[in-house]
Amino acid sequence: MFEKVGDTARAHDCLKRALATNPLDRRLRQQAAALALNDARRKAEAKEFDAARAALREAKDLGDATKSAAVLALSATIEFRAGDREAAARLQESLLSLPDIRVAGPYRLAVEGSRLKLKKNDLAPHQKAFTEALAGPATAAEIAALLTALDQYRHEPVPYRGLRTHEKKILDRVVSAVSSPGLSEDDLVRLGLALHGFQMWHRLRNLGEQGIIRYPDNAFFQFFQAEAIVARQRADYVNYRAGTMYCRVKYLMDQQRDARYARLQELLDERVRMTPDVERWLDADWQWRLG
Repeated sequence: MFEKVGDTARAHDCLKRALATNPLDRRLRQQAAALALNDARRKAEAKEFDAARAALREAKDLGDATKSAAVLALSATIEFRAGDREAAARLQESLLSLPDIRVAGPYRLAVEGSRLKLKKNDLAPHQKAFTEALAGPATAAEIAALLTALDQYRHEPVPYRGLRTHEKKILDRVVSAVSSPGLSEDDLVRLGLALHGFQMWHRLRNLGEQGIIRYPDNAFFQFFQAEAIVARQRADYVNYRAGTMYCRVKYLMDQQRDARYARLQELLDERVRMTPDVERWLDADWQWRLG
């Protein structure tokens, strides 16, 4: 709440107190890392570069692997803004050497450069690289990394100028990838898990539909469809369509006993905790409809 109204110091203090009580809480650590990133950006905008670097170190210490790209992209941009082009180049090289970063890396550099008001000529190469990478072929892992970056920027207290335009282009690219016949079953599941984690329900529903058509015996796609329905409804009960999909998920998992469903079982258990009515459907004897 304090961060949204620009009171970073109070937001920081609240999170530090919470972390002192729960130092291993992953959600709190991620929130604190995101706050430190925002603080670093603000300090750099004010040309307080040493303070910005300190905030980046804090973000790096608090965040997990998913924050590495965010820290490197902002670090490179801050060093460039501070006039240390050699350090900026090293950091940019480190960023672009991360796995699956080919599309997300230029996107992050373009966004951070625009937020720190780099000159047009300095910003243009990142924008061009992102546009070209987005238009070309991309793996499911690369698109998932791009969604990770988009999700970060969507949840920041102050959206950057151009976020909605980028969001539309990125999500259109997701739709294109999902409909591509070259995407394997495992890649489609991986992309679905990314969309589910970021709560992009409309695109997840589209992916679920495609997955059920192409791989009807894969329980993940039934689950994605059901989740997209339940997550967007306001009622606590589960409607017939979603309920039968959850039953189908359980039926397929029980029939196949496949190790790849370990993550799916975790997600299904989480849904039962969040929406207890799902358990009523799972406990009912629907096998005569599902076999």
